[in-house]
Amino acid sequence: MCCKTESNSLLHYGPIVALVLILTITTSTLWCIQNMMGITSASVMVMSQFMLIVFGILMSFFMAVKKGGGEIPLRWHPPNSEDEKSLQYCKICDGFKPPRSHHDHVSGRCIAKMDHYCPWVNSAVGNRNHVDFLAFVSLVPMGCIFSTGVQAVWMWHNVPDPKLWQQLAHYQPEHFNAMLCTIFAAACSVAVGIAVGALGLFQWMGVWSNMTQIEEWIVEKAEARARATPFIFPYNLGGPANIGEVITRWYSGDGIEWTVRSDSHAYGLTEEQLAQKAVKRSKTKTFKIIVSNSRWFRGCEFGFWVWWSSPWPLEPRIYVGPGEFVKAWNYHGDWLYGEKVTQVSEKKFEAVKPRQRGWFPDKCIIEEDDELDEDDTPIEGDFGCSGGSDVVHNLSKGGAKKETKKKI
Repeated sequence: MCCKTESNSLLHYGPIVALVLILTITTSTLWCIQNMMGITSASVMVMSQFMLIVFGILMSFFMAVKKGGGEIPLRWHPPNSEDEKSLQYCKICDGFKPPRSHHDHVSGRCIAKMDHYCPWVNSAVGNRNHVDFLAFVSLVPMGCIFSTGVQAVWMWHNVPDPKLWQQLAHYQPEHFNAMLCTIFAAACSVAVGIAVGALGLFQWMGVWSNMTQIEEWIVEKAEARARATPFIFPYNLGGPANIGEVITRWYSGDGIEWTVRSDSHAYGLTEEQLAQKAVKRSKTKTFKIIVSNSRWFRGCEFGFWVWWSSPWPLEPRIYVGPGEFVKAWNYHGDWLYGEKVTQVSEKKFEAVKPRQRGWFPDKCIIEEDDELDEDDTPIEGDFGCSGGSDVVHNLSKGGAKKETKKKI
C-alpha cells in the first residue's frame, strides 16, 4: 500500500469537514461582533483577539496535516544486528519497527511514536506532528469558548420568544435567517468545543505520562499478564520531564532513539510486545466461512445489532465468502478480527497475498476446528487496531459467541 502524499492529504472528508466547521464558526462570530459593536476600535480589538486564536488553529492544523506522524524508513534495521531479536518485524514495510513505532493501516507505513490515526487531519499522529496536534486540540476549545460567548450575547439580545418566530420569518426574513445561522453556528461551536476539549485533555494526560494511546493499551495488558516482576514503562521520566521530552523529540528527535528510565532499558516495551504477541499467536483460531458479508452494508445484513456493534469505521474490514478460511485472534461484540489464509494441506495454512486483514461479522462462520491451528505461521501486526480506538479481546478456547460456531 502506498502512503498518501502531502499534495492530496487535504482532499479527504476529515480535513474538509474540519475546515468547513472552522469557517462556519469564525464567520458567525465575526458577524455577531460587527452586528453588536459596529466597526469601532473596540470591535476591531475583539476581532483581532479572536482571529489570533483562529490563526493559531489553522497553522497547527495545516502543520499537523503536512508533516504527518513521521514515517520510519522502509527496510529499516537496527545498527546492531543483535538488537533485532528484541524488535518486531513489519512485513509490509519489510523492516523492523524501532521502539515506540507502530504500523498505520491507513497510510500503509510504520510511524514513529504513533499515538493514533486522526481522520480530521487525515494523518497518523506521531512524533513528527504530535506537538502541532497538541496545539490544535488546545486552541480549538479556546476558540469555541470565545465564539460561544459572543454568539450567546448576540442571541440574548436578538432572539425573540419562539412563539414569535413565524411572524419574524414573515416580516423580517433577513433577521430570521441570520438568527437561525447564528443558532446553528453556536451549536457547532459547543459540540466541537466539548469533543475536541475532551480529546485535548486525554492528549495532555498522555503527555504527562509520556505514553501514547497505543502504549496505554500495551501497558494495561502488560500489568494484567502473569509475570515474575512488575512491568516498568521505560519512557515515564516524571511529569515535567515528560513534557520536555515530547517537545524536544518533536523538533530534534529522529523517532528512533528515546530517553529511558534508569531502571529499564531501550527495548523494555518492545520485548513486552513480543511476549504479548506470542500469547496472541497461541490463541489464534482458524475458521471456515460459510456465509459472505457485504462490502456495502457493513454488517447490517445480519441485523441491526451486528451493525451497531461494529468497530470504529476507520478500522480495516475484510470481505469473505463461502469456502474461504480466516485466522482470527480478536473479537469485538459480534465481530472478529483476522487474516485471510489459504489451506495448503490438511493442517497447514498460509496467509493470502497481498495480505487481507481486518474485521468481519462472526455470523459468517460456522466451523471451529482446534486441530487446524497446528501450523506455525507468524501473525504480525498491532492487534488489529490502527490507533487503539476499540477495546478488543483475545480469542480463547470456547471464547467468543459459541452459539455461532458449531462443530461439523
